[in-house]
Amino acid sequence: MPVERETAPILPRRSSVLLFHLLAYDTAGDAADGLLNGLSIASLQRWTLVYLGLSALAFIVVWLVGYLRRPG
Repeated sequence: MPVERETAPILPRRSSVLLFHLLAYDTAGDAADGLLNGLSIASLQRWTLVYLGLSALAFIVVWLVGYLRRPG
């Protein structure tokens, strides 16, 4: 006679739940007005460009440091 195993319910990880809550609209009015968590589209674009600029600058700095430290 086979033994049946009890299976625990599969729940999402806590970090994915927090990420979903962070990206979710607070109200239906946010989606209608084009706002994401109280940010306007212009400020969202601005902060995206700031992030991309800083990450590109960090990439260039890491590349240059590695190039300068290379032997020969």
